[in-house]
Amino acid sequence: MEMTIDQLAQSVSMSSRNIREWQRQGLLPPPTRRGRVGIYSDEHVARIRRVQQLHSDGFPLDLIRRMIDTGIGNESDIRHLAAEVLAPFSTAGPTTVSRAQLENRLGAGAAAQLAKLGLIADADGDPVSVCDAEALNLIEGLTGMGVSLERLVATLVDVRGHQRCIADGVLRAYAEDVWEPFVSSKFAAPEWGSLADHAGRGRRLVSALLTHLQQAAFDDAAASVMLSEVGQAERALDGIKPLQGGRPDHHD
Repeated sequence: MEMTIDQLAQSVSMSSRNIREWQRQGLLPPPTRRGRVGIYSDEHVARIRRVQQLHSDGFPLDLIRRMIDTGIGNESDIRHLAAEVLAPFSTAGPTTVSRAQLENRLGAGAAAQLAKLGLIADADGDPVSVCDAEALNLIEGLTGMGVSLERLVATLVDVRGHQRCIADGVLRAYAEDVWEPFVSSKFAAPEWGSLADHAGRGRRLVSALLTHLQQAAFDDAAASVMLSEVGQAERALDGIKPLQGGRPDHHD
């Protein structure tokens, strides 16, 4: 089917200006010319839809252009890679509770505290929308054991900063040691499907490794902190005088 640029723009839900910009970037082949009029075909429609899909999957336009130029990677392999690389690590979902329910679960001022963690966007709202239901349940479990919500949140805010640095470091290592060499080789090796499989396996390995190291850190901390607490308890017990005859002394 032949069409003008305006007809093409309408069929792919883009502006004529953006289509020309994609041509300038090398994402689309030029149209055939009939005098001063550019004529586009179904091939252009198919190319645009492919670029749109890859772009929505998270690939930048420059990378899409290079992928198209080299002619490597079939659609299923590329989308498999996108799904593995861009899928969220966390599968937690949101929940909504009334302010009264939240304060009953965590105490007065709970919304303001959770807002510090980024779990609540509107601390003054009612009902309250919590973006991570699992985190809310776990926090409730710890506060139910007697841990202060304010202290717990302050600790978690600090922990999240460290966690982000760790995540940035691990992902940067993957990008520099695996992805960038793949791009530099003009996507020659490994193949797209293999890289996608490696990315999926890598996600599981990273999560397992960091969980393992965190558990080891808790073991070390527990040994140090609890030994100190046991020592204090023993000293406190030493300071308690035993009762004589099972009853305290009375002096007339």
